[in-house]
Amino acid sequence: MKKTFLIIALSFASIVFCQTKRIENRLEGYWKPNVKSTHLIFLKDEAKGFRAIEFSMDDGQQLTVTSLKVWDDIVITKTIFEDTGWVVESKYRLINYNTLECVVTGDADTTIIYKRVK
Repeated sequence: MKKTFLIIALSFASIVFCQTKRIENRLEGYWKPNVKSTHLIFLKDEAKGFRAIEFSMDDGQQLTVTSLKVWDDIVITKTIFEDTGWVVESKYRLINYNTLECVVTGDADTTIIYKRVK
């Protein structure tokens, strides 16, 4: 019985790990918003792992992404806008390969649709 439970637990952990890797691979690239908002780049490399870079197209200023978490098929970031002091949480979900939905909460509340550029 203990062996069966252990096998099931390891199998489940493997499935969850594989799903996480897949979402990271599918999000890699440069994403442009459908409204005036920050642009987004998801990167993955061996040295720094999976990370997000947000920047303003108005002045090119990079924003501070303070945390990044991957839950199943959702990526959650917390970002600080240095100029205004605003802090937001963004939940990103792939709609399809080229479309990304972002639900923003905190000092701003909105939904943004991103399109893959590269």
